[in-house]
Amino acid sequence: MALAGTEVAPAAPVAIVAVPFPAQGHLNQMLHLSLLLASRGLDVHYAAPAAHVRQARARVQGWDARTVRSLHLHFTALDIPPYETPPPDPDSPSAFPGHLQPLFDAFCDHAAAPLGRLLEELAATNRRVVVVHDSIMAFPSSEASRLPNCEAYAFQCLVQKQGGLVVPAAGLLLNSCRALEGDFVDELNDTLSSDGKKLFTIGPLNPLLDLDATTPAASAQPRHECLDWLDKQPLSSVLYVSFGTMTSLPGKQIEEVATALQGSGQRFIWVLRDADRADIFAEASGEIGRHASLLSEFRKRTQGTGLVITGWAPQLEILAHGATAAFVSHCR
Repeated sequence: MALAGTEVAPAAPVAIVAVPFPAQGHLNQMLHLSLLLASRGLDVHYAAPAAHVRQARARVQGWDARTVRSLHLHFTALDIPPYETPPPDPDSPSAFPGHLQPLFDAFCDHAAAPLGRLLEELAATNRRVVVVHDSIMAFPSSEASRLPNCEAYAFQCLVQKQGGLVVPAAGLLLNSCRALEGDFVDELNDTLSSDGKKLFTIGPLNPLLDLDATTPAASAQPRHECLDWLDKQPLSSVLYVSFGTMTSLPGKQIEEVATALQGSGQRFIWVLRDADRADIFAEASGEIGRHASLLSEFRKRTQGTGLVITGWAPQLEILAHGATAAFVSHCR
């Protein structure tokens, strides 16, 4: 009960805490979800290690810069111990990005405590706190379960046909829809509902881009030079080749891709870069250098036909461009 002459501010209704796994595809999709929720007036806290908060913000695509600044979206750094950030090994016999394991270990072993403190702070000033976390980790759900007004939902990018699916939360948010994966969504819904858990199909989350707008909105990132190159290409004529942020092709495979692109005579954009380090802002020594000899000759032979990007590429904008006809990528 409040003392006479004093006023107690009512608790805010709901706070959302988004906890992505610290790898680019996870950071990106969780940020799109966070932006969508914040654009509907919800108070959203995006929580990740400091370097990965910076990474997500540096690579965001498809959102108007003024809109991003105006939203109730708070970026919170989860303090974890220092971790090694070695370069990827393109000759590793395993496709798993083992060079990221020190980061994954540091995050899963130490992020629970700072996340728990954040949830306690928010639970004290909000009627309800909802945690949305990547489905491949369970500690955010455990931290949420400690508070009476907090609940957690796992977040997954697509339906995966697998046995023994465990969702350690109130339910699952799926970045897909029945129009794309209806049979699998229904099967997954039956599995979860039998355990008293909910399934929400909320995707695809990537923003729809209108590159033909006469007065395009100011992007959160500067326009990439590859889009100027695409502007000069015929409609539906360019092949886009990119193998993601966790793949480093061996030299022999790179040579084979180069030979195929040159021999095809096809217009192309090829994103040729090694996998992200655990901290993408750490000094990179030699990753691009190993391609230098091949690129020098390859660019001469394909001048006027193709474009090679050795850094970050604005994938959403490239795929949305009218000159892009097809996409060659990795198998998930």
